[in-house]
Amino acid sequence: MRQFVRTDIDQLLHRIRRDFENFYSNISQQMIEYYQTKTNELQTNINQILQHQQNEFQQYKLMQNKLQRENERLETDLNYEKEMFINLQSTLCK
Repeated sequence: MRQFVRTDIDQLLHRIRRDFENFYSNISQQMIEYYQTKTNELQTNINQILQHQQNEFQQYKLMQNKLQRENERLETDLNYEKEMFINLQSTLCK
């Protein structure tokens, strides 16, 4: 009788352990999938943000170049006008 009970208990413990291991494995796999999904989402968001920043940087760079060229043109015009003014003053003073 004791041997019979012992065998039943061992079988029961074996089934409980197997069920627990299956349950744990299932939960573990679900957690891994969840965190992989979240990690992928974060990576996608980071990539989008980086792309957006690069686009903005390029736009600012283009704008800066445009403004720099405009500034250079205005400086050239101003220098020309100063030169003309000086020439006019010298002509008038004679």
